[in-house]
Amino acid sequence: MVADLGLDKSLLTKLFPQPQNAEEWLQYALSEGQVRHFKEHGFLHKVRLLNEEQLNALRNQL
Repeated sequence: MVADLGLDKSLLTKLFPQPQNAEEWLQYALSEGQVRHFKEHGFLHKVRLLNEEQLNALRNQL
């Protein structure tokens, strides 16, 4: 029988670590300028979402 991973709430990989506290979450916070730009234009640019290790792992899977 195959496990339904959609029902599993745990992380499947260590490639995308979950921040453990408010301080760790702050690295993902948008600046006031970014929020203002998004509200005005509806998009953001030059926002880094993945690090090099994550990008390389995803590229290798494509």
